[in-house]
Amino acid sequence: MKFSEFVAHMKALKTPVILLHGIRKLPRSQREILSEVASMMASQLPKATFRTGNAPGAETAFQEGLAEIDPRRLQYLLPYASYGNRKIPPGAATVCLDEIPRAVLKNLAAQTLKASPKSKLPLERYLRVRSHNQQTARTVHLLLDTLKVVGSSPLSLPPASVGIFCVPEDRPLSGRIGHSLRVCLQHSIPVIDQSLWMPWRKRQPSVL
Repeated sequence: MKFSEFVAHMKALKTPVILLHGIRKLPRSQREILSEVASMMASQLPKATFRTGNAPGAETAFQEGLAEIDPRRLQYLLPYASYGNRKIPPGAATVCLDEIPRAVLKNLAAQTLKASPKSKLPLERYLRVRSHNQQTARTVHLLLDTLKVVGSSPLSLPPASVGIFCVPEDRPLSGRIGHSLRVCLQHSIPVIDQSLWMPWRKRQPSVL
């Protein structure tokens, strides 16, 4: 997919929501590339919201590029309010899992289970205790990754329109990234990984 085609598709949507998700161990040489691609998207899509989880690595690199254009269009989905708050630019929106109503959380858990069936017992444990610690951290982030994709009507969060991913090339379906990819596929949300968006920076067209 060319960048011009991506922009045209997003502009055809009333309120596009672009999910940004990627590897934590991002090579230093790629950081500038991700920031540049994010800046391109933000510049060409002024009505888009960019949804992320504030993780180090790829997500931080994307966020830096977006913040240069308009931090108000960044939307962070976090475990709790103080999570990585030093990296969140003023004006960005935040949604915290520990403030979500229980009914919404139970629905998220059901959708998380569909994409990652082995998470059944940890999900049940988290729903009982609903606390964030070393034992529940992975489950909390799986729930957040599901929420980033599917959204929630009670929370006024529309589903993602597309997922922009920076995946581990050797095991793209592993870990939390693999979970998010499966959720996207189960909900027919298009996915674009670095094999498609990496060339965008080499030939940025004027599409405005």
